[in-house]
Amino acid sequence: MINKAHQKFRHFVTLPLVFMLCVNSINAGITITGGDSITATGADGVNYFNTSGIIATGADGFLSYGVNGITATGADGIIATGTDGITATGADGATYTGTNGITATGADGITITGADGITATGADGITITGADGTVYSADSVLIRQPSGVWRISSAPSKWG
Repeated sequence: MINKAHQKFRHFVTLPLVFMLCVNSINAGITITGGDSITATGADGVNYFNTSGIIATGADGFLSYGVNGITATGADGIIATGTDGITATGADGATYTGTNGITATGADGITITGADGITATGADGITITGADGTVYSADSVLIRQPSGVWRISSAPSKWG
């Protein structure tokens, strides 16, 4: 009698344990909870909880909780709209609309529309479009009556 009761107890405990182990081993894939904006991934078994901003990763088995901001490693052809404080190093084909605080290192062919407070170091082949739609091309730039500019060099003497 005790042996039968013991055996029934073992079956009672074993069956739920087997069921839970089978269900847990089936759980795979991508889970995204509370995802705001963009989550781009080519990963298997990735879980994101309470994400905000842009995450681009190719890692497998990657877990990220409470992430915020932008992380783009090795990404080409990035399009970002309304972003602040972006640092892009060696980015190809990047388009930024309405951005503040951009640092671009090694960028070729930059187009800036409606920019305020531009610093260009080592610029070659400058094109400036005025408010009236007039397009100017120059190898160097002469600025007249600047505010807060200490020294400008390499301006053609015929303008000055």
